[in-house]
Amino acid sequence: MDIDATVHGLIEKHFWKMDNDTSLSDGDHVVLPEDMNSFLNDYSESL
Repeated sequence: MDIDATVHGLIEKHFWKMDNDTSLSDGDHVVLPEDMNSFLNDYSESL
């Protein structure tokens, strides 16, 4: 699996499905620090 697919999968798992041109701060969703921490932990383990 390539890095882009890994990141997209983790973002969808922890937050919501995103297109390539969608920002984490799009105004429709709130990303809490503990959510981001969980995402980053999974991301670092996937590398």
